[in-house]
Amino acid sequence: MEPLEPTEAERKVIEAAAKGEYCDFAAEHPGDTDPPNGAAWGDDRTVGSKIIRALALCQRPNDWPVHAKGVRVVGAKITGPLDFEAATVLVPLGLLRCYIEKPIILRDASTRTISLAGSQVPGITADRVSVDGAVFLRDGFHARGEVRFLGARIRASLDCRTGTIANDDGTALNCDGARVDGSVVLNKGFRAEGEVRFVGAKIGGNLDCEKGTFDKEGDRALSCDGAEIGGDVSLNDGFCARGEVGLAGVKIGGDLNCTKGTFENERRDALSCDHVEVGGNVFLSKGFQAKGEVRFPSASILGQFVCEGGAFANTAACALRLESARVHRGLFFRRLKQKPEGTVDLTQAWVDALIDDEASWPAKGNLSLDGFAYDRIGGDKPLTDSETRLRWLHLQPAEHLKTGFRPQPFEQLVAVLRKMGHEHDARKIAIEKQRLLRRSGRLGPWDRIINWLLGVIVGHGYRPWRAVSWALAVVLFGWGVFDVAEGRQLIVPAKERVYMSPAYIERAELPPEYPQFRAFVYSLDVFLPIVELHQEEYWLPLANGLKGWAVWIYMWLHIAFGWVLTSLAVLGLGGVIKKD
Repeated sequence: MEPLEPTEAERKVIEAAAKGEYCDFAAEHPGDTDPPNGAAWGDDRTVGSKIIRALALCQRPNDWPVHAKGVRVVGAKITGPLDFEAATVLVPLGLLRCYIEKPIILRDASTRTISLAGSQVPGITADRVSVDGAVFLRDGFHARGEVRFLGARIRASLDCRTGTIANDDGTALNCDGARVDGSVVLNKGFRAEGEVRFVGAKIGGNLDCEKGTFDKEGDRALSCDGAEIGGDVSLNDGFCARGEVGLAGVKIGGDLNCTKGTFENERRDALSCDHVEVGGNVFLSKGFQAKGEVRFPSASILGQFVCEGGAFANTAACALRLESARVHRGLFFRRLKQKPEGTVDLTQAWVDALIDDEASWPAKGNLSLDGFAYDRIGGDKPLTDSETRLRWLHLQPAEHLKTGFRPQPFEQLVAVLRKMGHEHDARKIAIEKQRLLRRSGRLGPWDRIINWLLGVIVGHGYRPWRAVSWALAVVLFGWGVFDVAEGRQLIVPAKERVYMSPAYIERAELPPEYPQFRAFVYSLDVFLPIVELHQEEYWLPLANGLKGWAVWIYMWLHIAFGWVLTSLAVLGLGGVIKKD
């Protein structure tokens, strides 16, 4: 072990460590306590890194005993490299509001609690460090280079509140693969200039970034892909990211709270939560603002997805993507600060309840609903009337309503409205679906004709009473035709024994028992299948001359109308024709 000759300032550190006290140089220099000015601090508050290392490793227990409270220095200028690589730091180490000249090396080290609160350092390399306690980089801590905790094991919390880490050239804070048993705190004014990474990390508590600023414009500002977080993820109340926030594949035990958060990455992904699993709720509400795409494809959310009071903008692209997501409680998409600028994609998503309002819907052509499923429409005043919901459906891309018609959104809405007891509105939606299907070009010529006839006559089975109206019209028209024909002697008895009798030939007399011709009853008898009113059997048009043949042909058309209309009425009432 090399000999060390401590200076007067270093002797103060040694004496304080033995007593378990703070060695407070800041108290001796009350007018100069700002670590960014530490390079100019004099020898009377300068401590060599070798002294700090010897004390922290308890290398001289007889000469320099160290209290169990550890080494605690305030307001010092620490020179030389603080290199603890692969070492075992036996006591807590606290370098508070210090100016640390060289990067701190903790690679593969084993330590107790480390506090660099308020200190300024050029960087930290702590890959695979094992910390039996917490790491405090808080209360004005400032790093001028990368801080690395790759694969680290921290048995308490990583607390960086109000700290600043600046590394414009790359990563500011790298904790990929780290395991933190407590919470990660990057809040209350924390600022990162450069990417913050927790890819594949495991955090037992919360990831708290409330009021934090993450700046990596045009790139990734915060990356947590594949991380496991036992508590909440808080990107709220003043959180600001300039650059993408990536939470793809993250497992969150509690809520994802982005209330009053700002996410800026224009024309790119602002918040990426592909395949995220959230055990609680997702809040993109009450001042949430995104400039760039907000992505939740294939997400699984056990609670609610709340967008009330949020703002989504990604002009000419997707503003909010929930494709194939599953929300086990309600999707609250109402009271937005403004209409979404860009597409809202709900393709193949499922939510327990849809709670929305018309003012929050995107512009026409910017709503993708193909495969979107929901069990009910909720809210204080749920939008269940057919007129409003038809406007909602017609916000889909024009292609989905024309040649590439997608029937599922209509069928889904019909099923939900019917289940909620809104049968009248459900019928209107179902009829509109058939109209668009006919216009889509997906039906052949005959199918289009049949589809049109079914729509006109029985409203595709949803308005079977229309067939009664058509039937009455045909019967009344036939009444007139047959009445005129009888007046012109174009209706004659059907029984040979009558029309061949001298009485009928000479005087047009009928036997007393023969039924008199009644034009209205005749029209009704000819029209109704099976029913016998003793007119059709006894009277027939005279198939003689052009007018006689015209009446004869009309009678057969009258019979055909009767079969068609009565059949459609029966099938409609029986629900056979309906195709939701």
